[in-house]
Amino acid sequence: MLPHNRLCAAGLWIAMFDSFAPTYDADFTQSPIARHLRARVHARLDRLCAPGDSVLELGCGTGEDALYLARRGVRVLATDASEAMLSVARAKLADYANACVERLDLREVGKANVADA
Repeated sequence: MLPHNRLCAAGLWIAMFDSFAPTYDADFTQSPIARHLRARVHARLDRLCAPGDSVLELGCGTGEDALYLARRGVRVLATDASEAMLSVARAKLADYANACVERLDLREVGKANVADA
């Protein structure tokens, strides 16, 4: 297996998550350990985020946490590098005007030509 930095550099990490997307929720999100972990995350989010707050989520995956926040009235910009994961997230969040889903590959952040700025 390639080290993490080589997986990222080659874009293989994104391709791997693209391949997981169609069944990610069934395979992981609905598993007992994931439900336990997500309940802990949501309890923390309840303490940190109030309706009307704005949240930028990096690496939203299939959008489970963004959906939780949107249902609570939090404005969410959910981002991920995997288009396939974003497709699932967009479907989940389609009915929430307070949620937006956008592609963001963190490897590209900061690569803009500073001479153009």
